[in-house]
Amino acid sequence: HAWKEENSQLRYSIGPGYSYSEREVVDAENHKSYDILKEVIVRASLDYRFSFNKNAKFRQFLSTEAGQESNRSRSETSISANLVETLAMKLSFVMSYNDGTLQQNEDLSTETSISLVY
Repeated sequence: HAWKEENSQLRYSIGPGYSYSEREVVDAENHKSYDILKEVIVRASLDYRFSFNKNAKFRQFLSTEAGQESNRSRSETSISANLVETLAMKLSFVMSYNDGTLQQNEDLSTETSISLVY
């Protein structure tokens, strides 16, 4: 923990790693091949949590993996509230960013969800 108090806490981590990614590629004649990316990365993450009270909580999670050829980051923001003792509702917003050389889609994708947690 970077810090921990009665209603909030912050955790972090940082360290080296290794990434292996492959993507299937199909050419005009329907021949398959694979693009492969191997690289050393640095991974870092932050996790902040705050309790408004015993029934309502906020969380912000950030992580990134940075290499010479690609960078991946993820952010998840969520609020959860207990509806009854064993059932909670969670609202979350997730952003994922990937500028990797093997990627075929948009660099940034987002997801919004409402879920019941028991």
